[in-house]
Amino acid sequence: MRGVGVAVKIFVSYKSTDRHLVNQLVNDLTDMDHEVWYDQELQGGQNWWDNILENIRRSDLLVFALTPQSIDSYPCQLEYTYANALQKPILPVVLSEGINYNLLPVILQERQIVNYSKRDIDTYKKLASAIRSLPPTPPLPVPLPAPPAIPLSPLAPIRSAIDSPTLGYEQQVALVHQLKGYLNHPDYGSDARELLNRLSQHPTLFASVFREIQGVLTMPVSQPSAAPEPAEAPPVDKPAPAAMPALSDLVADLFSKKPEPAAAPTPAPEEAPAPPLPALELRPGETILKELDVSPHGGALLGLASGLFTYGLTTAATAAARKLYQRRLIVTDQRVVFMRNEHSQAETIDIPFNQIAEIKKTMKMLDPAVLIRTKAGEQHEFSIIAAGGVGFGNREELITLIQRLMSRQS
Repeated sequence: MRGVGVAVKIFVSYKSTDRHLVNQLVNDLTDMDHEVWYDQELQGGQNWWDNILENIRRSDLLVFALTPQSIDSYPCQLEYTYANALQKPILPVVLSEGINYNLLPVILQERQIVNYSKRDIDTYKKLASAIRSLPPTPPLPVPLPAPPAIPLSPLAPIRSAIDSPTLGYEQQVALVHQLKGYLNHPDYGSDARELLNRLSQHPTLFASVFREIQGVLTMPVSQPSAAPEPAEAPPVDKPAPAAMPALSDLVADLFSKKPEPAAAPTPAPEEAPAPPLPALELRPGETILKELDVSPHGGALLGLASGLFTYGLTTAATAAARKLYQRRLIVTDQRVVFMRNEHSQAETIDIPFNQIAEIKKTMKMLDPAVLIRTKAGEQHEFSIIAAGGVGFGNREELITLIQRLMSRQS
């Protein structure tokens, strides 16, 4: 327990939209003679994030400004999770109504919670008492836990893709599909609309995709539904039982229509509908050993980003985006064949084992892939799609199989 009048170095973690509430909290903590640090500049970039992490390490206590907005903030989650890994005391302080205590993350439910939403003399005293009652801060662990990576906007990889000089039809559909999922997001909605406008001006945009974007942009923005009645707050000296955090439902319909002849607003021609799915014509004595769904390396990353950069909230969008890029990988006892499926119009690629120079695992950004390099210098990089279209399959099993077949024909 800390003595009366002992100054504490406090790091305040908060959501930027709650700045007006946090300013009042900081004033009160300073009035208690504590040394308070909170991010007032709100700048992005690696230096900004490194500065935040350094101040968490220097602090004696992390005060989490608890509001409905901060609960859903990924940077806030990283901050209090990192403080927990550093064994720092964490004090959640409620600043507004509408908190469902049963759905708080476990790290917060396990802590003493101070309700400071009224901000009167009684709650002021309770807050001061709660800080005094916290145990002393232990030394930093050795070695230090790995610092969390800078929280990137989930729209950053989408912006990069839109700025590519050429985009195929499937890429355009996937980008629109992902951006639709962000239109009603409180933080990213306006940026998603801006990126849709940017995509609508792309020089290789298809007419049908342009019409889809125009239709999406003219749709009214849905208003968030009323918040559920908050549960009764748990006692200050007793943590509430752990509960699984709720996941937001984010489901967008995949376009069912194919490009159709029309007066395109861009010089790009329309593509014809995909022909029926072809079957692999086996050679005499040839046997199929394995058949997998795969995505070209870049296409897989687009789908993966919709799930990972939104912290697991868009697995439906992830699966749909991956499906657009999906191809069939067929391994026989004589060759490796890439074939299109019903969503793709890509050409078939046929690689005999005696023409494969190398097969190996690769890892680029977030996409664990497999690379096949031929003796002619061609490279084919792809990711295995696991069941349900989300995640990655067993790369080791596939590589071992192909390497064994290569050795037979060498």
